[in-house]
Amino acid sequence: MTYCLITVASALNKETLEYCKTVRKLLVDKFKDLNVKVKGLVLKIEDVNSLSFGNFKGLIIAVATGGTEKMILKLHDKSRLPILLIATSLSNSLAASLEVSTALKKLHAVSKILYYDFWEQVNADEVFSNMKLLETYSSIINARIGLVGDPSPWLVASSVNLENLRDKFRIEFVKIELEELYAEYEKARIASHDRKAVEKLMSMSKKVDIKHSDLMKAYRLYKALKNLARKYRLDGLTIRCFDLVLEKGVTACLALSLLNSEGVIAGCEGDQQAVLTMLILSRISGEPCWMANPVRINKSSNELFLAHCTVPLKIVKFYKLNTHYETGLSVGIDGEISSKTAVTVARINEDVSKILLAKGVIVDSSMGYEKYCRTQVKVKIIGDVEKLLDKSFGNHLVMVLGDHEEQLKNFAEMFDIEIVEL
Repeated sequence: MTYCLITVASALNKETLEYCKTVRKLLVDKFKDLNVKVKGLVLKIEDVNSLSFGNFKGLIIAVATGGTEKMILKLHDKSRLPILLIATSLSNSLAASLEVSTALKKLHAVSKILYYDFWEQVNADEVFSNMKLLETYSSIINARIGLVGDPSPWLVASSVNLENLRDKFRIEFVKIELEELYAEYEKARIASHDRKAVEKLMSMSKKVDIKHSDLMKAYRLYKALKNLARKYRLDGLTIRCFDLVLEKGVTACLALSLLNSEGVIAGCEGDQQAVLTMLILSRISGEPCWMANPVRINKSSNELFLAHCTVPLKIVKFYKLNTHYETGLSVGIDGEISSKTAVTVARINEDVSKILLAKGVIVDSSMGYEKYCRTQVKVKIIGDVEKLLDKSFGNHLVMVLGDHEEQLKNFAEMFDIEIVEL
């Protein structure tokens, strides 16, 4: 079962108890065809002690009466799950829900109230879809992001206020020295299945302009970063990548591309705001994100040019294996993404109080311009691209395929984040 549904009530007399039993029975019928386990009534705090939450991913609480606030807080304390409260106009259900919702927010619990006038009006599909959203938001809360090395020296406005980050999301940044990555890289070994994976990467590439040995080294770095992610239980990471070229003669572009394609959020240059944005966009969309430089705006056509060498292979139609743009060394990826694809572009700010948001449609990609990073994408912005000059929070923007404006706005509303639109 995915979610657990519990009815809470303060049944001070037989009449109220019968009413609560009726509510539970009604809900059993409403949720019978969904992936929801309906448990018994919770009538006092002690009833919570006998409950177990096993593999449940969310808790739906039907607030049948008032006087249930402490029971709900106990359920939160024991389950540590995202909570959806169902409130009605009956028996002080709404009053109790509003009171406990405020307490849950103070505890940084992922929670929400759905209100119906009467229990008969409860829409099980609506409840289920909202619970799925809360589950998604919960996957962002308490995430662990590895900072592999310090931010690149040219990023002077791309850090995150750690106090605000912990207060709003309880996300932890885990400091990892580059020397530890170097050691992991040196001991990484290429097994036979790794060689097959490398050969597949080369065979599927539309064009190969790199040495086979460089691709093997880039794949070793991918294995090293993946091992660090496993060791530190990371949901994502960002890396001071240019030092790798100088110290080891290898770029992180391929590694980051593969990790993002596998669902491990991976950003470059140590940009904390970008990797946090990638985490948010990836979780709410279910798709890999691409972190890129805005390199050009066309005011007359309202187009934004994005470029970087790390595009996730999962989102491209074709790709070419080229060298890294700035250094001409190792591996960079030139990916082609289907034209007319809708995209969402975003970036969170330093104190995690605002998110820049733009929607657009891909006009062209993989144009092969010499003065840009390898993957190049031209996006027709729905809005005013020139506003980027005044509203930007820094260099890198994060792009995800699909129109996720509504999901991002819902997320921002829940966490009291202002949306800044182009």
